[in-house]
Amino acid sequence: MSVRPGGMRIVVDDLTHPQAHALLHEHALYERNGFARCGPFADYMPNGFSVFMSKAL
Repeated sequence: MSVRPGGMRIVVDDLTHPQAHALLHEHALYERNGFARCGPFADYMPNGFSVFMSKAL
């Protein structure tokens, strides 16, 4: 999550599961609510199990 004075401007999340298909419903829920896939953030590294999503506020 990135925060600026006066409030948040973007929300980011990392959805991780060793079986990627197990999170398809969660990905769809996030996408229906305005999140889009993005690259890794903070200290996260691509690992083949994580999907990174963000939403501008």
